[in-house]
Amino acid sequence: YPLLLKIIAILISKIGFASSTKLWNIIVIFLASTCSIISLILIDKSGNIIFNKKVATISSLIFVLNPYTFYYSLSGGITIYMTLGCSFLTYVLLKSELFNYSNNCHKLKFTMILLLIGVFFLSSLRPTGILFSLVTLILVSIEIYKKYLNKSINLTTLEKYIIYFIFTICFLYCFYELRNNNL
Repeated sequence: YPLLLKIIAILISKIGFASSTKLWNIIVIFLASTCSIISLILIDKSGNIIFNKKVATISSLIFVLNPYTFYYSLSGGITIYMTLGCSFLTYVLLKSELFNYSNNCHKLKFTMILLLIGVFFLSSLRPTGILFSLVTLILVSIEIYKKYLNKSINLTTLEKYIIYFIFTICFLYCFYELRNNNL
């Protein structure tokens, strides 16, 4: 998040504006609002996968009508980025073949790549994102192991190595970020 703000400040300074101008604020609010809209879409899709369209609509309305959604979107706060990361990981896992048995689910390799992106995103934001990522990684690894033992999923040797590699990278990055945050 601080890197994002720094990049925006550098781009604004290249144009000839200071980082305290209205243009800088508009860009920060635009990015936060975009994250909020994407979170809303992911919450709606996740609610539809878990329950049904009615529950998805109600959860979307709760998100939209919540005053904190407006506050964090209009203040450009880091919390709306956390919401995006959590809703992204939730949707990715619900759409994967680990938890979704429909024909249009994501294959495990694609899920692992999206999981890597989500874990890097959340772990880079704040310590609670690191903890959320670690819990998610542990639960997903347990689920993959159980399904592999039950022969619910068939993995080639290459797929196993890809999964091990991605989990190793994710865990190492989470622990690296924990160390950087002095936790």
